This record gives sequence, C-alpha cells and structure tokens, in this order.
Amino acid sequence: MDRGLDTGQQFRDMQASMAAALRSQGWFMRDGLLGTDTCLRIRAEVASLHASGLFAQSYSEVVETGEKIWRQGVHAMELGPETWQTAPTLVVYLAELMRELPPVLNESFQELHLSESIFGHKLAVSVGAGSHYPKHLDNVSGAPSDTRKLTAIYYMNPGWDSKNGGAIRLYDRLEKPQHVDVEPMADRLLLFWSDLLVHEVLPSWSSDQNSNHKSNNDNNDNNTNNDSKSNSDNSSSSHNNDSKSNNNSNSNNDDNNIDNSNHNSNSSSHNNGNSNHNNNNNIDSNKKSDSSNHNHDNDNDNNKNSDDNSSHRYAFTVWLTSENLGCIVDRRDPQFRLRLAHFPSKS
Repeated sequence: MDRGLDTGQQFRDMQASMAAALRSQGWFMRDGLLGTDTCLRIRAEVASLHASGLFAQSYSEVVETGEKIWRQGVHAMELGPETWQTAPTLVVYLAELMRELPPVLNESFQELHLSESIFGHKLAVSVGAGSHYPKHLDNVSGAPSDTRKLTAIYYMNPGWDSKNGGAIRLYDRLEKPQHVDVEPMADRLLLFWSDLLVHEVLPSWSSDQNSNHKSNNDNNDNNTNNDSKSNSDNSSSSHNNDSKSNNNSNSNNDDNNIDNSNHNSNSSSHNNGNSNHNNNNNIDSNKKSDSSNHNHDNDNDNNKNSDDNSSHRYAFTVWLTSENLGCIVDRRDPQFRLRLAHFPSKS
C-alpha cells in the first residue's frame, strides 16, 4: 500500500467515548472504522489466505491440564512474512493499531501501560456448522504468565445476516439482562478487557444450514409442546442497544476453556505454542498452530471451501499486553465483580 489507513486520527477522535465505555461497562464498539472499501479489501485478502490453505483448525485450551478442545468449523492463523504480499492492507492495519491505540488509551488510563510492541493476534474464519466458542475469559490466569489486558476484534462481514448467528455475547452487567450480543458486522471494531469481561461466541451457520437448523428446532418444539412458539438459535431479543441483536445460544458453557488458539504473552518463558511479536513490521513466521497436524474428522469442513464464503464469519483479534502487572486481573477493579459473578470458578 502507498499510504496508511489513518487509524491514529480515528482513535484520537474517539478517545473520550472509548475510555468512558471501557471504564463503565468494560467494552467499546465502533462502526465504520476503516470505511467500506478498505474493509472489503481486507475481507478479500483474508478470503485469499483462507483459500490458500494457511489456516489450521482452531482450539481452546483447558488451563489446568493443557488439554486442547478442537473447534469444529473454526480455522485460524497468525500473520507471517509471507502474508504481506497476500494481505498488505491487513498487515498495515495491525501495524497502525499497535502504534496508535496504546498511547491513546494509556493517556486515559494512567495505570494501563499498554505495550506498543508486544502483542498476540489471531485471524479466524468460522464456516458455519454451529461453530462457536463457549463462555470464557481470554486471560484467566493473569500475570506473570499472561499479560494480555485488552482484546481488539475487527470484523469484516459485509451484509451479515443476523439469522446466521455468530454474535459475541458480552456478560457486562449483574442485573438482567446480564449480557449484550454484538453481531460481527463489517468494519466494526470491538474492544474489551481481556482479563475481566466474560464472553462467548454464539453458534454460526451458513444460510442453508440456518434454514435446516431452524426447521429442526421448529419440529422439536412442536413435538414437545404444541402450544409453544418455536425458538431458533437466532430469535431476536429486545436488548436496549440498536446496534446489537440478541441470539439465544445452545452452546455448552465450558468454564474450563479459554480462547487460546494463538495465545501470546510478553513473558519470554511463557511458551504455549505461540510467541511475542514486535510491532516494527517484523511478524513471526513460525506461528502455525500444531493443529495443522491434527487429523480431525471435521478438518474438511472448510479450509478449501472459499468459493462461496458469504456466510463465513471473518474476525481479526489482537490482544494488547500491559507492562504493569499490577493492573492485570486486579481484584480492586470495580469490574472484577463481573468476572466474579459470571465466571466464579476461575475467579
């Protein structure tokens, strides 16, 4: 690319609202971050990467045992030197995010000390078939083993149909409703505290799968109770937020699992099959998950099927780390009560 994406000005313009939202509810959302044209360009780049076979099956990891829970229908990869030619816009976005966002947030949160050079990231594609992530925290254990503090997710799904599911459910309050669902709409940026905000990703379906899934649910409901109205996984709710739609989830809330398919921290001794990254456009190349060698019955559920990818859910996650170990999983933080309420077994 000949020029940057000007994300720095964007972050400065939304500094006040970003800080207020993170402070009050633990998350912040911004639509229209890069513009439609740029978002579509990134989407095309990611689709090309997916079609090339660079993705491997994603997994979550049980903290205590290290057991890997393989995720059907979810493929992930990290960016490497070979990515620049195929996905230059995505690489520029990553570089600008790490250069521009930490200083802005560090001004608003003096104790935060977000690093501009040490981070983790994951590029993920969900291809339907009910693919999801159960209820979890990105950073369960906290420092010094894990210094991730802020999760930043960028979505690139133009014309996303809410009936296909795939929303991220954020458990952001104690009173009912206790959560809000954020759909993976194109050009949407979502930020939340990695160590405090409990969340899950609801099942996603391709358009034809959604029709079959809804039909099956309708039949089951009718057989169970003729007087009841059928509820598919994609029934809407009246949550008070015009940019989010609520989806009922049938996912299994596995409290032992954390989203760790490409886990990263700034501790050089923390080796979880991943590594730290320096944000001087040097992006590690040997980051392919060992899941690439995992012979799973569902491995064919789509590293190749990118010809018709309109129902694929694309997300790029970056984990920003803190150099202040005292602010990670800080029980004095007012928002720690959310973690305690929604994820007590890990608090």
